[in-house]
Amino acid sequence: MKRSRFRLAAVVRDYMVYDKLISVIVIAHNEGGLISNCIASLPKQAYKNIEIIIVDSYSTDNTGSIIKEFIEKDNRIRYVYIPDKGFAIARNIGVRLAKGEYIFFTDADCIVVRDWVEKGLGGFKQGNVVGVSGATYYKSRKYKPSVRD
Repeated sequence: MKRSRFRLAAVVRDYMVYDKLISVIVIAHNEGGLISNCIASLPKQAYKNIEIIIVDSYSTDNTGSIIKEFIEKDNRIRYVYIPDKGFAIARNIGVRLAKGEYIFFTDADCIVVRDWVEKGLGGFKQGNVVGVSGATYYKSRKYKPSVRD
């Protein structure tokens, strides 16, 4: 398994400049119970040149305070609190703030795998691709994963 992961990284290096900034945008609304796992997974990416933009769409729970704890630990994380305008507008605000060459989106209740950004960049190797989709883990308050998962 490790061999294929390294092969993927080599493919990405062949087709992409590995120093390009990637913007990861997370949209949140009252995700205090789940957002910690999402934010914790993002700085652990194998691809390190990322900025993380968290757009909080009018959360009334502890979402903001959790995000601020992570900001103190990692200067790649930015936080924006906006009035309740909906997720579409929140995404657009995130895009306007993004400085990266490529933009990745994930939801506040998702946990991204360590090579999520690398695999996403690998999808652009053909040159005519405008979007890719990747694997994330969804955490549910009701669902309890088992050993088979």
